[in-house]
Amino acid sequence: MPALSILPRARARFHSLPGAVRGAAWMTFSSILFSCNAAAVRHLAGEVHPFELAFFRSIIGVPLMLPWLLGVGLVALQTRNLRIYAVRGTLSAVSTIAWFMALALIPVADATAISFTTPIFASIAAAIALRETMHARRWSAVIVSFIGVAIILRPGFAVINLGTWLVLMSAVFVAVNSILVKTATRTDTPDMIAFWQILVMIPITFLPAVFVWSWPTAAQWIWIVVIAVISMVGHRALGRAYAAADVSMVQPFDFTRLPFAVGLGWFMFSELPDLWTWVGGLTIFAASVFIAHREAHHARRGALKAERA
Repeated sequence: MPALSILPRARARFHSLPGAVRGAAWMTFSSILFSCNAAAVRHLAGEVHPFELAFFRSIIGVPLMLPWLLGVGLVALQTRNLRIYAVRGTLSAVSTIAWFMALALIPVADATAISFTTPIFASIAAAIALRETMHARRWSAVIVSFIGVAIILRPGFAVINLGTWLVLMSAVFVAVNSILVKTATRTDTPDMIAFWQILVMIPITFLPAVFVWSWPTAAQWIWIVVIAVISMVGHRALGRAYAAADVSMVQPFDFTRLPFAVGLGWFMFSELPDLWTWVGGLTIFAASVFIAHREAHHARRGALKAERA
C-alpha cells in the first residue's frame, strides 16, 4: 500500500537528520506527551484515587513491555542491581503518587512550571550521592531556581497549598531516581531498568490502593489506559532525545511542556496561569538549562583530558 511504503522512507529521512535536530524533535514530542499525560491525570484524579491510578498505570506497563521481553527472553532480567531497583521502584511509586495527587489540587501549568526544578535537585543529589563537587555554577543555578519557585508561589501574597509541596517532593524523588538510573546503566540496558521499575512499583502501589479501592467505570478505564500508554511512549521519546544529542542541546526544548500544558489546561479545565507562573517557570527553566549546558561542557573537558593523559 502507498501509505505503508512512505513510512520506511520517512523513517530513513528522519534518521539522516543531524543528531541535534532529531534530539530536538524527540524532546518536543515527549513534551507534548507529558503535557497530555498531566492533563489526563488531572481529568481523572477527581474520579479515581491517585493510589489506584498509580497502581493501574504500573500494572498496564507490563503488557506494554511484553514485546520487548518476548524478544530478548527472561535472561534479560538477570541483574546485580536488585537493591538499586528496589529503592528506585519505591521512590518512583512515591513520586508518581505525589505527582498525581498534586495534579488534583493545582492547575496543570503551575505543576509543570514547578516540576522544572527536577534537574536542579538532580545536581544536588549527584553532589551528595556521587560526591561530585558543588561548584559556584551549581549553587547559582540552585539559588536562581528557587527564586523562580518563589516567583510562582509568591509566599505572603498567595496561599501555598499541599499540591505545591507534592510537586516539589515528586521532583526531588525523580531527581534521586536519575542518579540511580545513572548507576544502573553501567551494567543494565534502559529497557531492563524500565521493566524492573514496573515490577517493583506494582506491589508498592497496590498496598495503599487496597484501602481506597473502587473499580473504575468503562470510560475511566479508557483514560487509565491512555495515561499508561502516553507515559510509556513519552519516556521512550525522552530516552531517544538524550541518545540523539547532548543534554545541553535538547534540554531547552523541554520548556515546550509549559505552553502545551497551558493550552490543555485552558481547553480542558478553563485554567489560565497568571504572569507570575510564566516568569517563574522561565526562571527555573533557565537555571536548569544553564546547569545542563555547564555540566555537559565540564564532561567534555574531562573526556578530552582523559584522552590526552
